[in-house]
Amino acid sequence: HLKWPQCGRLKWPHLRPTGGRLFIMPFTPFVIQNISIGVAVIQDNSPQRVFPRRVAYFNFWIAALFLPGGLLTFFKTGPLVYNGVLAFWIPVIIFCIWMLVMPWATHQAVRSEPQVHSQDASPSSKPAY
Repeated sequence: HLKWPQCGRLKWPHLRPTGGRLFIMPFTPFVIQNISIGVAVIQDNSPQRVFPRRVAYFNFWIAALFLPGGLLTFFKTGPLVYNGVLAFWIPVIIFCIWMLVMPWATHQAVRSEPQVHSQDASPSSKPAY
């Protein structure tokens, strides 16, 4: 019968901060994603834009507010630690707001898209793959 080693709370005090760092540190893909969305929205020169410009500026602000998460490896106390206000709570709240705003904006963009009806669409016509 095998017994697991007893790992007390004091033997592994570094695991909790390490988990927090691993949770927050991959902020770079999110920053790149939001900047890319913002640039794509700003560069849209079509007569009827897919997203309004405010969506681009919103994504730029989201990217900027994710940046304090990258500083958490340099601090052990204060608002930039792994569970601090600037490194954890603001990025989490901002991400939740982004998760509410972007689906709403996408839904509005889809609803405002004009309906396209094909003139020669018949049940016997084959789709062009």
